[in-house]
Amino acid sequence: MIPRSAFRETPGLREVLLVALFLAGLVTGCSKGKGVYHRIERGQTAYRIAKTYGIEPRELLEANKIVDPRTLQPGQMLWIPGATGTKTVSPVRIERQRSRISGKKFIMPLRGTVSSRFGWRNGRMHEGMDILAPKGTGVRAAGYGVVLYAGDGLHGYGNAIILDHGDGVTTLYGHLKRFRVRSGDAVAAGSVIGTVGDTGNATTTHLHFELRLGGEGVDPEKYLEKAEKRR
Repeated sequence: MIPRSAFRETPGLREVLLVALFLAGLVTGCSKGKGVYHRIERGQTAYRIAKTYGIEPRELLEANKIVDPRTLQPGQMLWIPGATGTKTVSPVRIERQRSRISGKKFIMPLRGTVSSRFGWRNGRMHEGMDILAPKGTGVRAAGYGVVLYAGDGLHGYGNAIILDHGDGVTTLYGHLKRFRVRSGDAVAAGSVIGTVGDTGNATTTHLHFELRLGGEGVDPEKYLEKAEKRR
């Protein structure tokens, strides 16, 4: 126990301790309410963590002020609102995810010319496909899902939308001109969620489309019912 005299003899010690308590979430005035902290382990995704604790992925992201769920790293601490105790979150196994996604049907989000495909480009990995189309053309949801993110905070993507399709499967639509949905909306396959643009790091008007399994990018054309061939 620290004697009261210590506060008098060491100016600033009380303030330092209060700051430490604040950061630890122990001061009543700064409490986030009921919840627990979860330490991310390798292979765990925002979707899997949220579902294990019985909350929606967007609730988890909002509670931790996370814009891009793909930035989560092992060792990072996440606040789980409403939880009464920590839980064991099983890691995502990509092989199992691939078998699950094979049962899902995805459609092309846009009719146009595929200008760039999934794979390495000039020493860098291109984690999706680019589809050329006139500015303002409607972009469709590749499958049924819930809008996990809709905003302009993802570096390089400009206006972007991320859809959560369940089972750790997400799709991303980047460089949009306008949004037709917002976070939390449920969308049907083929419904227009935005329009083609050139926001972010885009050299021309196009849609950048990604498909991810457990946070890992995969070739979307392998899972699309119809894929436009490069002209």
